[in-house]
Amino acid sequence: MTAAEQQQITGGQSSRPPAVLLVRAKKPSLMLTETGFSVVSPYVEQFWQSALGPTSTALVRHLARHRLHIGDESARYTPVDLAVTRIALGIGRRGMEGRSGPLFKSVDRLARFGFLTIDQAKAGTPSRVTIATHVVTVPVGIQREWPDQLLQRHDAFLRQVRGDHGDR
Repeated sequence: MTAAEQQQITGGQSSRPPAVLLVRAKKPSLMLTETGFSVVSPYVEQFWQSALGPTSTALVRHLARHRLHIGDESARYTPVDLAVTRIALGIGRRGMEGRSGPLFKSVDRLARFGFLTIDQAKAGTPSRVTIATHVVTVPVGIQREWPDQLLQRHDAFLRQVRGDHGDR
């Protein structure tokens, strides 16, 4: 099938995953800024990772660092090269499997947990997303599945942070 035939069948939308993901940052509420944690904070890696998984955790931190480096909480979308992102996450070519690959599975997982919203998708694959720059503490329902040692570490972390003038 020629490229023109493929384009005609899909209505101009390619079934191949996009080369870039357009990303913008969501400005957090004042309450979330005061009580939550930055997605690039140690809190996300230490405590959210058990729910998100390592690839999703690395992806949200990668996107946030990229977004925060360019201009925190801008309403503009910025293109993020997905080939570079796959290499940065260590998923290489496996991440090129479109919607069923680890990259877009991670995007879906981050959306389920409120770390990002999918603003637009083409051929079922996210093309524009808005990432949260701050997130809430891990919900109690997820914490119930944690071993006692992790719960104790979490409580100690929160006590330490709340005692350090609120810096997160």
